[in-house]
Amino acid sequence: SQAFATLLTTQTVNNASNTFYVQFNNLNTTYGSTYNTLRIVFRDFRPETANREISVRVSATAGALDNSSSDYTYTNFSTSSGSQDNSGSTGENRIKISAHGIGDGSGNVAGYGMITINGYNDTSYYPLLNWRYDIDPTGSSNVATVIGSGYRKTTSALENVAIGANNFGDNPGIHNGIFKLYGLNT
Repeated sequence: SQAFATLLTTQTVNNASNTFYVQFNNLNTTYGSTYNTLRIVFRDFRPETANREISVRVSATAGALDNSSSDYTYTNFSTSSGSQDNSGSTGENRIKISAHGIGDGSGNVAGYGMITINGYNDTSYYPLLNWRYDIDPTGSSNVATVIGSGYRKTTSALENVAIGANNFGDNPGIHNGIFKLYGLNT
């Protein structure tokens, strides 16, 4: 059978000031018995200032986000106008979705992507995140595509996931973006 996505909720940031991240709460409590996979699709992600990274944090505790220096493991592979590189970490305070910084809120370069969260409601292994992220080529930057995967080092079911700029408390944060949470059974 084929997995179909169901839109669960949408959050929009429009010319915001000091919006550090967008957070989806109570995931396992609300959706854990209905969907085995969650997906965040985002478009027009524009930070307030240039050269910001898109990052993710999660938590098994309602209302919290884990941010210790060894909570996350991730790897990225990126290609940009013919050049390629990779990055990763086995001990980080966030999962870096973008291997390259993106533009600012003045209409330069925006990020578009999808983050799939597998096993967020299963306590037998680490929840695994996979992503694809693209930079809009309308600005002065080259076209770039990033794919990767990572996880939070916990076997607890996840309650919260947040997507933000850099370290989530950096001022300024997100300027624009539309973020949609979908539920799937895969």
